[in-house]
Amino acid sequence: MRRAPVPALVLVVLAGGMAGCGGHAGGRQGTTASRRVATADAPATPAQRAALTARRRREAPHFSSAALRRELTRLPQAQRRRPLLVALRRSVLRDARARARRGELEGRFRDVSCTVTRDDRPYARSHPGAPVLRYECLAITYRTTTRPPILIGKVFLARVDLATPRYAWCLFTPVGGEGTHSADTFAVQPSPACAAPPPS
Repeated sequence: MRRAPVPALVLVVLAGGMAGCGGHAGGRQGTTASRRVATADAPATPAQRAALTARRRREAPHFSSAALRRELTRLPQAQRRRPLLVALRRSVLRDARARARRGELEGRFRDVSCTVTRDDRPYARSHPGAPVLRYECLAITYRTTTRPPILIGKVFLARVDLATPRYAWCLFTPVGGEGTHSADTFAVQPSPACAAPPPS
């Protein structure tokens, strides 16, 4: 069974966010590990519980609109992926810019790039018409002109379902991106709406 995807960025470096928003500096992080918010010996403090609640609110899933689903239902399933991904990228970009205006994220977001998560790439190769795949979307603040380019930005996780058709996406904050709090306190699994694996 495939687990929740871990954004795997080889040539992508993510900019650190403001305190409380977190950042990601490439590589596979321990997002799939099951960790406790608190232990019997070290219960969570009120401040930690409040920070955890705020993080879950920031990372709550966002869904495609009913209007988009009605529009894409008219298309054959094989023709739905591109318009769904275009709509997904636009939705993530709007949200990243709105968060930047509110001071929740740093940077000027210029574009969004979405690729199939590393965990799902073997499945995608063996199932070319897979109706459900998970994507990692990078809201880009900087892109180099090197080949291959290096991208800097914030990661969002998304789950695209061509059969429905719909998508869901969540902001992703890696473990250890919450300032002075412990990594275990903030080892929060992404919502299944954004990270549940494709059906076997």
